[in-house]
Amino acid sequence: MSKLTNVVMENVVLEGAVYELMYGRPQVGDILQITCRRSYLTQGGFYKVVAINREGVPVIKDDDDDDMTIANADHYVIYKKPLQKGDYAIVTAYDSSMTTGITRGAVVKILRTDGSNRPYQASGVSANGVDPDKGGWFTKAQLVRATEAEIKAATQKFQNGDYVRVTSCTGEHMTDVRVGQYALVLQGKVDSDGEVKIKTLAGKIGYGTPEQFEKVSEEEALKAHKWERIGRSVDEYKVGDVIQIAQYQGGSPVGTVAIIRDILSDRVCYTSGRTNEERFIARFDAIRLIAPVAARFDQQGA
Repeated sequence: MSKLTNVVMENVVLEGAVYELMYGRPQVGDILQITCRRSYLTQGGFYKVVAINREGVPVIKDDDDDDMTIANADHYVIYKKPLQKGDYAIVTAYDSSMTTGITRGAVVKILRTDGSNRPYQASGVSANGVDPDKGGWFTKAQLVRATEAEIKAATQKFQNGDYVRVTSCTGEHMTDVRVGQYALVLQGKVDSDGEVKIKTLAGKIGYGTPEQFEKVSEEEALKAHKWERIGRSVDEYKVGDVIQIAQYQGGSPVGTVAIIRDILSDRVCYTSGRTNEERFIARFDAIRLIAPVAARFDQQGA
């Protein structure tokens, strides 16, 4: 059992630190006061949470200094260190009349505290910092201290496994990477140089600051890589390409294999036979490339 130096109403002073009686989920470092009789624990005693197991259950040291889980939340009350200016918290509840743009579960940063019954002024956070358009005033019961993992998820621009497009290649660790290439984020957390680690879809490793990359969808990245492998930009069709109709456009039915005869601004003119007759028009998003003209055997040496 943790040694107490003082107990004052709803506050506990432990080794010089003040803990306040609060509601919410237990976290490592909180103090639990046992409110019922349990073996190896003292009813009314105070115990520090030393871990949270996989099920989210708090672990404390019992009176024999052994680890003990306390699964039943009715068996204890929680004391937490009060939030201070600069701390990060999770929103568990909010009053719409006192906040703007806030959702339950959002990570916020404490900007100001006072002695009122709604003591915390806080704003939402993102990879770009504090968001002044999201925030408001909260009661003690509406916020719980955020964990390091939760803060990281809210403030880190990229996560491992994200797909990005390279927008800048400055820096000594980007020599094998080109602007416009797509890459997979291998290490989204910035290192001591302020850089994240990426691997282009062509297999090259690079390190750059978060500002050098733009997050994209997996679908966009993989599509772009297919075109890059044949030396073209996305939807860069050429006369003579073999295509397949993927969406009916009033011409050939879906599945028809055709040859591009002309390129318009955002459409192609194609025929589905060996002659130039019966030409049809299709948008880029209604077709898919089967073979580029340079890869057609019947065009070799032509």
